[in-house]
This record gives sequence, structure tokens and C-alpha cells, in this order.
Amino acid sequence: MFRGACAICFLAGRWSLNDLSDKQKSAIIHTDSLITLDSLRNTNNHKNIIETIRKQARKMKEQRWTIHYTWVKAHVGIAGNELADKLAKRAARNKDLEVCYERIPESEWLRVLQEESMSQWEKDWQTTTKGPVTKSYFPSVKDRLRVSIPLNNNLTTFLTGHGKLRAYFHRFHILDSPECPCGKGDQTAEHLIFQCAILDKERSVFRNNILKLGGHCTNTLSELMLKYKKQYIEFVQSVNLEKL
Repeated sequence: MFRGACAICFLAGRWSLNDLSDKQKSAIIHTDSLITLDSLRNTNNHKNIIETIRKQARKMKEQRWTIHYTWVKAHVGIAGNELADKLAKRAARNKDLEVCYERIPESEWLRVLQEESMSQWEKDWQTTTKGPVTKSYFPSVKDRLRVSIPLNNNLTTFLTGHGKLRAYFHRFHILDSPECPCGKGDQTAEHLIFQCAILDKERSVFRNNILKLGGHCTNTLSELMLKYKKQYIEFVQSVNLEKL
């Protein structure tokens, strides 16, 4: 909104910028968008629409205009703000108006690219035959991304099935047998979590910690990680793989 009758005449197209005296060249621009004001102040923001506003402001200042930006609260009955909102809605519904701004915001491009990347990543994850142990923990990419994991040697071994496990070493012919010293099955990550007799004490502590939360013991790896991450990591850290 411009201040003064002369400015209203200017907006109506009755005067050009040069028709006004320097004293009359004063404009106050009211907006209910704090994001816009912050973007104009942010010298690192070079989005097209912000640069367009700056360019117009510089042009006016070169012609001795004084411009002030102020924030007003929306939808509280301020006449100019309500009128601007009404005109914007009318223009949005008018299909006959010529398009005056057709650039797509950078944020929208980033959102679209992120969605497409996630979709392709999810497709690749669902169709791959690799990483079956990791997929048991994270059935979808979104499941993995929503969990922050402080990776270390033990946790990586349990989440991938790769590392100091007899079944893994046997797979590469480093050991003659994949069997666990407890004698109850092959020494895989899942075996250590749910079956290994050597880890009965650690497993008991793990289960009690889950019960204290009001949870329940489960044989689903994804549930262990997504619901009881803290307790699960503590259990994994208590396992001494060197001695198994």
C-alpha cells in the first residue's frame, strides 16, 4: 500500500515516476508475509521472485523513491490487506488472465526431485535380492530414514549379518563350520539375538528392559529396531563377538 494521494494517482497510471517531486516519492509496502520480509533481508536468498522485487526496489530508489516495508497481521480487518487478499483470490480463479509469472519455485523442484528419488530408491530396495538381513530390520526406505543409528562394529554386524559371525566366515570358506559354540544352530545375527544360549544373561536383561517400557518381546527384527531401538542397541553393545 502506498502512502498519499499522489501515490494513489501513480498506481492508477495518471503520473509517471518522474512526475512526482522528491518529497512525494515515499512508499510504504505492507505485507502479511513474514517469509517475504525475511527473504528480502537475507542476502543469501537469490530466488527469482525475491530478486525481481529487489530489482524493482533498486529501480525506484535510483529515481529517488523512499521505500519502507512493514508487516501487518492477516485477516484482522485491515482494509488494504483484505482488499489485496480478495484481489489475489479473484485473480487465482480467473482463467482468462494472462500469466505474468510462470517460474516454478526452487523449493517445489526440490520437493518433486526428492519424491522421485525416494520412489526409485524404494523400488530398488523392494526388488533387490541383496541385503536380506538389513531388509528384515527395515522393510522400506522410509523405515530406515526415520531412525537415527549410531553405527559401530557390533551394530553393523547385527544389522547386515556381515562381520565376526561364524556363518559369515563359513560362507567365504574361512571356517569349516557355521555352527555356533552353543550348539543350537548356525551363528547368524538372528541366532545371537533370539537363540544363543551363551547370551542368555544379556538376552534376559534386554527383555526385561523392554517389559519395563510396557512393551512385549518380539521375534520381528523390524519391531525391535523401530520400537525398542535404545534397548536393542544396548543389547548389541553387551555382546562380545570376540569370545563367541
